[in-house]
Amino acid sequence: MHKRLVFITNEDVKKLLSPKDAVDIAREVLLAHASDDIGWGEPRQLQLVPQGQTTNYKVKACYLAQEGVAGFRSVALNRTEVGYKIAGFAPTKFILLSDVETGIFFAIIDEQWIHAIRTGACAAVAADDLTSTRTPVVGIAGSGYMAKTSLMALAAVFDIPKVRVYSRTLDNAKKFARWAQEELSLDVVAVSTPKEAVEESDVVISATTTTTPFLQTEWFKKGSFFYSMGQHQEVDDSAYMEMKFIAEDWEQIQIKSDIKRLLKETSFSDEHVYAELADIASKKKPGRENPNERIFVRSQGLVTQDIATAYWVYKKAEEQGLSKVMFDWSEHLPMS
Repeated sequence: MHKRLVFITNEDVKKLLSPKDAVDIAREVLLAHASDDIGWGEPRQLQLVPQGQTTNYKVKACYLAQEGVAGFRSVALNRTEVGYKIAGFAPTKFILLSDVETGIFFAIIDEQWIHAIRTGACAAVAADDLTSTRTPVVGIAGSGYMAKTSLMALAAVFDIPKVRVYSRTLDNAKKFARWAQEELSLDVVAVSTPKEAVEESDVVISATTTTTPFLQTEWFKKGSFFYSMGQHQEVDDSAYMEMKFIAEDWEQIQIKSDIKRLLKETSFSDEHVYAELADIASKKKPGRENPNERIFVRSQGLVTQDIATAYWVYKKAEEQGLSKVMFDWSEHLPMS
């Protein structure tokens, strides 16, 4: 029985959780999906939008059967310039863990690093299963926190000979390139157009806040792998029907604005969905079936990844004495 409620800071999470760890956890979670060892909160996402404010709130929850743990992820999103600037370090994302046998809440975890690296880790697992080469040239669209952690996760899986990065401004792309060269020792080139980032890349990751599609299906070469994690649609409509389309989780991605619109306004349907990532990871369905097919994965974000990673971090923090005790109720426990 858990006897303490603890808090784990983002700084300590970073000490404990490496990109390679996150990739390993992401794969395990997808296998748990395939085995039906997870349970979802209903609805999948609860949203609060205060009238007249620039911040909105989202809550997701899930249950991990093997671990006997329930988790709740709460996020505040401020869609302003200031909000984006502080999003990578300010306390705007938390996870609350509970023991389902007793109902005891035992950990609160600052989730900034967990969310960022697990998002990239899921993309890396998908690329690991679906790319056509073990030494992929990588194209990155976006230069923010998620783009960085995605490249970190990919570098934990692949030997990457070249990276091309595109951002809304060339200056941002150059800053990203310098960061990747210094932190990851990768050969990174900043490019001025999205086409340059895509057309010769084996793996393309798009992590942007665009509200207008800026990538074109025709730019993706034969055999390429494309992972879109943006808030809105990042590629033209034809990609959803011409590429082999895989959903991170089909029910989950249907809350995305692009999927909603495509289902309503075009011929796109669930028949275009070849598989979910859990089907590929568990080998229930074959992934890449020929070296020339272009594969497109659309993601929304799996709270199961957040909660499983947070629980892994919690156990490590307890082992290493990094948890900060908020309340200890052991003295109140009934005598056995």
